[in-house]
Amino acid sequence: MKRYGKLIKTSNKRGVTLMELMVVLMLVVLVTATAYTVYTTALSTYRVTAEQVDAQSQFRLIVGILESEVGTATEVELMNLDEIPETLPAGFACIYAKTDGEYGKFYKKTLDDEVEFVTPYPLKSLTMRFRQGTSDNVLNIFLHAKDTNDYSGSILTQNDSLIYINLDTEYDAVYYKMIDEASL
Repeated sequence: MKRYGKLIKTSNKRGVTLMELMVVLMLVVLVTATAYTVYTTALSTYRVTAEQVDAQSQFRLIVGILESEVGTATEVELMNLDEIPETLPAGFACIYAKTDGEYGKFYKKTLDDEVEFVTPYPLKSLTMRFRQGTSDNVLNIFLHAKDTNDYSGSILTQNDSLIYINLDTEYDAVYYKMIDEASL
């Protein structure tokens, strides 16, 4: 058989040039770096938000406990950690925050022992400060933990039970006489 026309030479050896390979490689690196940056930023934001939510939840819980215990106490006194008696009289309790190293937890001390409570997870640089409000029966609470929002609240104590203290001073602990449930 005779072929008419020009012979066209075709090659099946089609490949990728080095320049095309480098461009694709640079695009893959750029997309991967962007995805990694977005991932690490999202993870960091999640951790900070989780710490803030946990701290605020614990702050609300401690204020609730203080409202129920201190709000119904017959005597309330504010003091600093070094002023807390080693042994408390029967019927008295003390609530405070203590930081051991970098992390802090809430504690309640009674006649029998010192009990850690409320905080399932320790909070960084936890502080709890108390100040008497403008009225004799108002107790202001200020809570702070590192990398979280501050929290403040007020407790209305019964029967003007706050013992007179310096209004311009902040204290570390609240010392109170628990209500006698037998007398109810």
